[in-house]
Amino acid sequence: MKPFKLFLFFILFLFLVFALTIFFPEKGIQITSDLIIRFPSVTSFLPDEKPDYKDITGIVKQSVALKADSLLHDTIFQPEIFTNQQFLLLKNNTIIADTLLAMKKKNVILNDTIAAKKNRKKIYSIQFNPGDEKNLYPFFKLLTKLANSDQLIRILHYGDSQIEGDRITSFIRNELQKKFGGAGTGLLSFIHNKIYHYSVQVILSSNWKNYSVLKTKSNNQLRTLFGVMMSYSRFTDTDDIHPENPVTYMGTCLIKNQEFAFPLVRGYKNVKLFYGYNRKPFLLSLIADQNEYDRQIVSPSSELRMLEWSFTSTPQAVEFIFHGEDSPEIFALALDGEKGIAVDNIPLRGSSGLDFTKTDHAIFCSMMNLLNTQLILLQVGVNMVPSMLSDYSHYERALTEQLSFIRSCNPSVPVIILGVSDMARKNNIYFDSYPNIEKIRNAQRNAAFKSHCGFWDTYTAMGGRNSMPSWVNCSPPLAQKDFVHFTPRGARLIAELFLNALLAEYNNFLLNSQFPVNDTIYESTY
Repeated sequence: MKPFKLFLFFILFLFLVFALTIFFPEKGIQITSDLIIRFPSVTSFLPDEKPDYKDITGIVKQSVALKADSLLHDTIFQPEIFTNQQFLLLKNNTIIADTLLAMKKKNVILNDTIAAKKNRKKIYSIQFNPGDEKNLYPFFKLLTKLANSDQLIRILHYGDSQIEGDRITSFIRNELQKKFGGAGTGLLSFIHNKIYHYSVQVILSSNWKNYSVLKTKSNNQLRTLFGVMMSYSRFTDTDDIHPENPVTYMGTCLIKNQEFAFPLVRGYKNVKLFYGYNRKPFLLSLIADQNEYDRQIVSPSSELRMLEWSFTSTPQAVEFIFHGEDSPEIFALALDGEKGIAVDNIPLRGSSGLDFTKTDHAIFCSMMNLLNTQLILLQVGVNMVPSMLSDYSHYERALTEQLSFIRSCNPSVPVIILGVSDMARKNNIYFDSYPNIEKIRNAQRNAAFKSHCGFWDTYTAMGGRNSMPSWVNCSPPLAQKDFVHFTPRGARLIAELFLNALLAEYNNFLLNSQFPVNDTIYESTY
């Protein structure tokens, strides 16, 4: 081929490629259900414009929790700067500022505006539909009475993988228990879990099998008796009874404290086992610090039941040893203080908050009320983001149905949705936020308002659009490289931001109720 013709051919080829970059459909051409032909657009050959990442300096700067983290880091690598005051701060895990915990004397008004400004905190308020602003007041009224009461009240914290391993929950629990009393990690499931748990170690024998509301189809479960933990566990299969040739099975569960858990978690003195629906009696032994503390034969049951033990001092480890032909359904184990607040971590990996109606309503409500539940937190949304839909009205309707299910157990128990957090995806060479997050957030808020629930905007609190890359690139990082999940440090910051909002509402209640108020002044961003 002559050079001139070769040149013309090359020019024609470039022209055809350029035409394809302009006119080829952006989403590609679907050939089969599994085959899509795509062609790069002309913009993909151009240098990317870096997204406008959110400046989160202010959020990080006002955090007391992160300052405590930095202090811990400094004392590990520079022990010579470790003062007595710093030691007390870390020893007592005093993460929320003293001003947040200090109570004013009744009827004293802050006249020193300069001092007030020093204690000012910007918060992202819990939002309510007009007329529902006082929905938290029954819960707050209980808080004011806990110091002079023997009552133990519970907060159930449901969430997706963002709260796995007691992340976020552990900080909220520790701060509320320091302020209002309480101890222990609360409810635990008998689940083989590879996720590190911040507060306790749960070590199970290999024959335990968990039946979860999230796996009803894959496990071919006929039962929906999941209770508030949305699952139950057994050490025998459901059809393992052999009347002619009885076989006795054994299952064990060892609970040990985590070395670096908050001190109050390691101070439980009350243990409860929630079980039921065993067709045969079983022998249960409770071992505390390698000594047998209790042994009893437990009768067959066809309902939810509870066994309870009390300790004068907290054991370092407790072990449950079960022997029987038929395992009971083990719904939960609770490690609590004698009174105060219990805050339970209930992670539902992969959930978008639409699974509550899959469980039996009667047993869910029965267990919820038996536990004296007084507040429910629901932190979901990230699993809806990859769907990339243009409309989320169906999600709003489905979530409204779930909230109705939960609130029907006890309409006086308030529910707060902690909305979807920011998520980012790689767009050519840069990461930027998914474009549908605000639609999901709005659907969650609408569902909350329709159901007379509170709504806390996690997405806006962490900075809004394109804040997740800033959390990932922060030093030390606040979010993981998947641009979805928080690091332990970021989880504490999210927990602190929410806790500030909750305690601000508590302050409003105290002011309106003529109770003593906190020194800290909160400045709402709404």
